[in-house]
Amino acid sequence: MKSRQDILDCNATGLLSLGGASDCISRSAPAGSLIDSVRSMCQRLGAAGWREMLLDVTGGAFDMMASDLEEALVKPLPWIDRRFAGFGDFAAAGCAAIQPGQPDFSLLYHAFAAPSVVTGRDGAPLSAYPTLAEIDTLENYIFAARRVSLSELRAECGAWPIAVSTFAAQYRNAPMGVNGRRAQLCFSRAGVARIGNLEPRYEPKLRGFVGCDESRPFDFHVVPRRFSTYLAIRRRFEPDGPAQFGPQDRLDDDDRRHFWVPVHKLFSGPECIVGMDLQITPMCRLHNDTLAAFHRFLDAEGLENNWSGDCLEEFPFTIRNKMIGSLTTDAQYGPGVLVPRPNSMIEEDGRLLLIDRGGSWQLDKTIPTS
Repeated sequence: MKSRQDILDCNATGLLSLGGASDCISRSAPAGSLIDSVRSMCQRLGAAGWREMLLDVTGGAFDMMASDLEEALVKPLPWIDRRFAGFGDFAAAGCAAIQPGQPDFSLLYHAFAAPSVVTGRDGAPLSAYPTLAEIDTLENYIFAARRVSLSELRAECGAWPIAVSTFAAQYRNAPMGVNGRRAQLCFSRAGVARIGNLEPRYEPKLRGFVGCDESRPFDFHVVPRRFSTYLAIRRRFEPDGPAQFGPQDRLDDDDRRHFWVPVHKLFSGPECIVGMDLQITPMCRLHNDTLAAFHRFLDAEGLENNWSGDCLEEFPFTIRNKMIGSLTTDAQYGPGVLVPRPNSMIEEDGRLLLIDRGGSWQLDKTIPTS
């Protein structure tokens, strides 16, 4: 989970929605299975030094290019060398390349998603890295490997309230994790997507987007945020209990709060939940009325105000949807990635210097300075 400060600093939140039960059923299954996609990415990366690296990490027990990959992925590994660069914070309980339903305990997922894994055999740099879409696909396979039915999921949730919920998800190394003791997949109900004046820049080695470019010190790339849909339960946090979740920055009264806790990732296709063929459709609704709220405040306080009424529902006082950002269709990023719209950080219009907060400042009328 993200810190509360991250949530307070949020300037763009993605809202993904899932239709009713009948809307979730697709009549046609996807052409390829998840294991085919996983095999394809393992072949691509295996030839770039990953095969030798994972053989060294597992003492030769896991071959990511094995012909029986599906069996090799779940086979218990007798030994994992956590002294190998990048694997020191892999969960101590992890003992297989794939632990069904548990990305944190899946060695292959750690290797793909952790930005600390950058070197192969004899310290040689890896020559290729997974795309964000490949990491997302591997996540899907990990949950598909549970082979769980809807009735089993309901039984697992017990008496806790259940809902389809959207989370901003990011795999973080131990220092940035919730408990700081191991690498883990962290979740937040609000995701921070940062503005800029340049298109997004994905750094495969870092497994994420970066905002700065040393060659352009006065420009900034927009920083997208990836959202995923989960079946989640709403439960109370028990600080002294055997809870497997918790807020990053705890407050004294957290034991009186309820949190939405992800249980099972939801994704399109027949492999997510046994007996169902889901169709998950991401949707995005964005709204920024900061400038409008300021003028409404002036009205409420009886202060001089040149702008009020219906015009506050229009640009630039209220900015909506694609003027702020949109979900990308770029295949290398996968589904659910919210990308802010690049715009000038500051722009002068007549006598007034406008600070861009996510819209395009091409005004059709002059705002007076007083």
